Amino acid sequence: MVFAPVLAALSLRAIFAAISLLLLQSAYSLIVRASHATGGQYEYNTRTVVLFAEAIKCLISSVALALMFYRGQEKEIGQLNLKTGLLFALPGLLYFVNNNIPFYCLLYLDPASYMVLQQLKIGTTAVAFRILMGRKLSAQKWVALSLLLVGCAVSQVKMGNVSELFAASSLGYMLVTLQCTISATAAVISEKLLKETKQSIHLQNLQLYLYGVFFSCVNMYAEGVQVMDLTHGYNVWTVAGILCLSLTGLATSAVMKYADNLIKVFALAGSMIFTALASALLFGTVLTAMFALGTLVACVSCYLYFAEDTRYFDCLDTCGGACNFAFPDSKPQLVVYQTKDHKDQSELNTLMKEPLNPKIAPRMDKEQQP
Repeated sequence: MVFAPVLAALSLRAIFAAISLLLLQSAYSLIVRASHATGGQYEYNTRTVVLFAEAIKCLISSVALALMFYRGQEKEIGQLNLKTGLLFALPGLLYFVNNNIPFYCLLYLDPASYMVLQQLKIGTTAVAFRILMGRKLSAQKWVALSLLLVGCAVSQVKMGNVSELFAASSLGYMLVTLQCTISATAAVISEKLLKETKQSIHLQNLQLYLYGVFFSCVNMYAEGVQVMDLTHGYNVWTVAGILCLSLTGLATSAVMKYADNLIKVFALAGSMIFTALASALLFGTVLTAMFALGTLVACVSCYLYFAEDTRYFDCLDTCGGACNFAFPDSKPQLVVYQTKDHKDQSELNTLMKEPLNPKIAPRMDKEQQP
């Protein structure tokens, strides 16, 4: 089974978050297409959608925090401090810049070329993840990520547009590369903050999305958008899109906190394939041979990436249900012992500085256990 290594390598919470992101991102793409007016244009200001989505994410996070207070879970929420709050401003600003660059990219690139070049984000995310998170990736994982990039790019190529892809403006290439770099940097910084600050994910989300609301309001003011015009041209599909985009953002945060950005990359790649299949059923979109080839390559990359990282548990009654996690050296660099009630795998991921080796470390006697 192609996805068996994925199920074995991730915690249930991480799997649920990744699947939620895949489905929500796919649903959002389909809803956006359904909201097109005649001629493929939008009757509403698309930037107001981002503003309302950020506001709804803040509202949902606030309600979740209020419920935690009501249940007496103040210790799990963590403490709010100025330093942490200011740190979340950096990814908030980067996301704001990233959301506006596509408008300039499309001045120099046609949409089809832009969609193909956008897959560079897979590579920039891997590089940013390695540099900022300090996590080494094995050669097999780099090959898997490279295959994913190629598969996603190929799936977006239309046979008649191949020549156009390489005839684009050099400025267009530079802008797309800049956007992919900024997007990857913002995502990895967000992951670092979500994992390293001792706060509830709801409090972390609230801080991040408040900056999103602030920068969106600044953007609306700069464009001269009047308050009465914020919902101009809205319909039921627009409202559905805003709600879906809000939930997609929350699912993205969950993936970054309980898994990592590279898992998010695979989830988004899966959503792209799922969206194409759904579009073929709902809108009659014709699927090409390039799409089939790209999908096959993406599935192979998924198997390669997770096959090496499959966790093996060695829970024995004689050692109190200890779980052994070995690192790729001949001698284990770190062995983490747990009770039979396994903690979330993401807590172990924060300790890992090397990729896992699927070989089980030799079990230590009780006297040797930390």
